[in-house]
Amino acid sequence: PDDQPAKREFRWRLAAKYGRVPAEPSEVDCCDFSRVLLEEYFRIVREEFKRAAPHKLYLGCRFSAPDPFSVLPAGKYVDVMSFNCYRWDVVGFPYMPKEIDKPVMIGEFHFGAMDRGPVHPSLLQCKDQQARAEAYKRYVTSALRDPRFVGVHWHQYFDTPATGRFDGENFQNGCVDVCDTPYVETIEAVRWI
Repeated sequence: PDDQPAKREFRWRLAAKYGRVPAEPSEVDCCDFSRVLLEEYFRIVREEFKRAAPHKLYLGCRFSAPDPFSVLPAGKYVDVMSFNCYRWDVVGFPYMPKEIDKPVMIGEFHFGAMDRGPVHPSLLQCKDQQARAEAYKRYVTSALRDPRFVGVHWHQYFDTPATGRFDGENFQNGCVDVCDTPYVETIEAVRWI
């Protein structure tokens, strides 16, 4: 609607730039305004967060499909950059632009296998539970060796149900199955780390 604050601001900026509001803003205009929104979002949230909790870290948001367009503005304001990273390790971590010198936290990763649990082995598939445990060790060890990383977080404690959760996901990706039976190999890898 015309009274929406962001739309009013965008129209004001277009009028200031062109002397009028064009019928169709250009892609450049839309991108420029999106950058302004991102900058304002992270700046305002940081200010309010630091006012309410001055001695706590501002973790910002967790990027699941990061690109420099949104990551760069966040990097100016957050204390720790957070990403989901579904890879076999974090060597050569591709999501952090060189312009940002901040610690990194992985908010989500996992591996799955088809030898036990739900029939969907998850986003990164191992041949069996032992290979899955080794993948866990490799991933966490790679983060421990990179001084930028301050933490990694396994996706979730338990598998998703075979019938699927709210969005249909039915991954074998937990430390335990849906009956709380541990995947011993993964638990041992966690203990080893």
